[in-house]
Amino acid sequence: MNIVQRIAKNTLIIIVGESLSKAIALIVVFLLARYLEPKKFGIYSFILAYLSFFGIVVDLGTRRIVVREISRVQSQQEELVGSTMVLRIFLSIVAIFMVYLTLIFVPYSEETKFLTLIASLSFLFSFTSLYACPFEATLRMEYPKLVGIIGGLLKAITFWILINLHARLIHFILAGVLLAIPSWILYVFFSKNFFHPRFKIDPVKWKKLLKESWPLALTAIFSMILLRIDQIMLFSLKGEESVAYYSAAVRLTESLHIIPIAFMTSVFPLLSQFFKKSPKSLKITYELSYKYMMLVIVPLATIVMILAHPIIYLTYGEKYSPSISALVLLIWSEVWVFFETVSGEVLISTNRQKLVFIFMVTSSVLNFLLNLLLIPPYGIIGASTATLISYGIGPMMGLLFVEARPFSSAGFKSLFKPLPASVGLGVVLYYFKFMGFYSLFIGIPVFLGLLFISKGIDKKDIDLIKQVFKFKKGSILDKS
Repeated sequence: MNIVQRIAKNTLIIIVGESLSKAIALIVVFLLARYLEPKKFGIYSFILAYLSFFGIVVDLGTRRIVVREISRVQSQQEELVGSTMVLRIFLSIVAIFMVYLTLIFVPYSEETKFLTLIASLSFLFSFTSLYACPFEATLRMEYPKLVGIIGGLLKAITFWILINLHARLIHFILAGVLLAIPSWILYVFFSKNFFHPRFKIDPVKWKKLLKESWPLALTAIFSMILLRIDQIMLFSLKGEESVAYYSAAVRLTESLHIIPIAFMTSVFPLLSQFFKKSPKSLKITYELSYKYMMLVIVPLATIVMILAHPIIYLTYGEKYSPSISALVLLIWSEVWVFFETVSGEVLISTNRQKLVFIFMVTSSVLNFLLNLLLIPPYGIIGASTATLISYGIGPMMGLLFVEARPFSSAGFKSLFKPLPASVGLGVVLYYFKFMGFYSLFIGIPVFLGLLFISKGIDKKDIDLIKQVFKFKKGSILDKS
């Protein structure tokens, strides 16, 4: 199996696995949103957003470094994963204690504080995600994805039972904590034939790991500010219902994250190898990564923008109609998310993670300031606008730094072909929007036709497709 086929297989496994997991998770969210009503659903969304900041303490950027190091030297995986798990258990306890301390000083209701503290107990099982690192590094993601699907199904069944029993919000939060246990058991079962983590308290290895990961940890902090500060500020400035409407749109757009994450999870180990062995293969790989991610997200953003009204009504119901305007804006921020996912993985794989941190800090600070300025007068529209603008600053900054310029230039170049074709797609969908989702049967062929005419898909892409399906032997990456 050549490199292209390995990437394609692993990406397909991740996308299918994540799509099923996300689909199940979204169904749970839709049911929960309808059952709890906007106010209680707003509290639930706020708790998840609040705890996401403390989840950074649990990881401190170590996971990506572990995957990178296993990709380079596979023989160290058992000791590296095991010692990192022990470190993460210590960090989980620290994170829970920090949650407790901060809740003393924030002006939220006692119910919200209590529920948040209960939900934070899920951190104790966060070490289980490290079982996936060796599978990710060796492009065998079918096992972690299977764990995710089974875990999602268990959660869906549990929440469905709770809804039928007319449970209260605290019961859903407790269930979310306890459902981490079956996932841990599944990870242990699936990994036993591949590796056995050597649990060890190793301060020397921890120090080395944290020295490498601190830029990623700081990046994660500012990334979470970028992703979640809007919901925290909406909760404080506009109340629970605003968070519910905004969160509804956010969950839909963030469901698309599985595409670039799946693709780059497969490509990242190869980028790490090519950085050491083949600069030519590295260049080809990141150029194609940008190209294919833009070919996916630009038309998707166009479709969601035009069909935002039926999408919200189908998923959340008429009560969440205020979410429509937020969805129209937020979907375009996903273009920058796809762009930055590729850029971030390329920079990390080439030991330039400090640049990722610089870009993220700038975006996060801008996002905070824009939210502070725009939320009071404009509510969820202001938060959506702040997200769209601040997400785009990182890709722009990439052009200013010499070390990142080749990557960012390739990213912006990849936008040239799908944008005009997507304009044609948007025009068709707009004039046939009375047909609802059936308008896609007209719009998508128009998009593909314009893409071929503009040579947005060329002979190299067709050759890669042939390699994926074994119609053609070899690979441009294997030969580089």
